[in-house]
Amino acid sequence: MLRAFDRAMQTVVETIRKQSESDWNAPYSAERSEQENRFAIMLNCAAHADHHVGQIIYLSRELIGQAQSRAV
Repeated sequence: MLRAFDRAMQTVVETIRKQSESDWNAPYSAERSEQENRFAIMLNCAAHADHHVGQIIYLSRELIGQAQSRAV
């Protein structure tokens, strides 16, 4: 799972690097999205990814805690 997440993040980094200054203000539209340009959707996606990072950290700590409890 983490390898897939890392690959997705690498794709994001590559996409960001390909954007020119004028690309960020280019129009964006998608179903159920209120974002109007590429910068806004990228910022929205970054916040969403941050949420998933928090979930991964929480779940990993829970699993480590459970494993340590069983070892005692």
